[in-house]
Amino acid sequence: MLNTTRLEVDRQINVGNALGPILAAPRATPLQGATRTRGDAVIASTLALLNVRDVPPRAADQATDTVVTAFHRMLEAREEMLLDTLVPLGPAQREVLGQVRLLRTRLFPKGTSFIRLPMEMELKHLTDLRQRLGEPEVDAAVTALGLEAEVLHLVTHVERYGRSLGQDAGGAGRATELASVAWHEAFVRFAAQVVVDYEGNTAMQRELLGPYEGQRLQQRAAARAARRARAAAQGSSTPPLGGSPAKGLERGLDGIEEEEALDEEPPSMTGGATPAAG
Repeated sequence: MLNTTRLEVDRQINVGNALGPILAAPRATPLQGATRTRGDAVIASTLALLNVRDVPPRAADQATDTVVTAFHRMLEAREEMLLDTLVPLGPAQREVLGQVRLLRTRLFPKGTSFIRLPMEMELKHLTDLRQRLGEPEVDAAVTALGLEAEVLHLVTHVERYGRSLGQDAGGAGRATELASVAWHEAFVRFAAQVVVDYEGNTAMQRELLGPYEGQRLQQRAAARAARRARAAAQGSSTPPLGGSPAKGLERGLDGIEEEEALDEEPPSMTGGATPAAG
């Protein structure tokens, strides 16, 4: 059974970014069709991962606060514009004013002061706001005022806000985790196809799988360094590293197991030489 170490999200993206130019490079002999198809699936999975990638909480906070306050100010401005102290409002104008007031009072009963709360507390208010946007009266007013695009933009920001804190935010789910799992599965299929299509062709295997191999080794080195730092902080020493040297590609991917937990060097997918990281 083929198995590869699952990379961190940033490293998966690095591999996907490096693999694109490799697949697109002109060749005297085109890539095998199955390899190219599996490689394109990795690229597609990389794009999907980028689309749902977690954003830093601070960036999510700043962007969401801007969108929320702008939406609130827009409602206030439309309500202020329908002033009737000089010119009476007609039926259509009164209807619009009623819809605007309904949205403002229903969605922001206490204004937007909640954006100054700590993020975990603000998220509760944002989640409540998202739920109120789904109420029938509110939804009808949004449609009547033609604000569907603005509301979708607002709701999407609330979802990304929650995701940046590792929370669901009303249905966003663990999209990054699911996309990462899908990427890993796509790459495993790609790697297996490369081994089949280019059996005995170490140079081609190294070219196609090198970006992954480089990221795998970097991730392993970072994990070792972290373990050493923890051991030093606890006043203990790290046991000497064991394991056998790389065996080369004649073993394909059969030996690549989740051995990092045991701190043993797994066989290399690229013939033992360390490729440049993608």
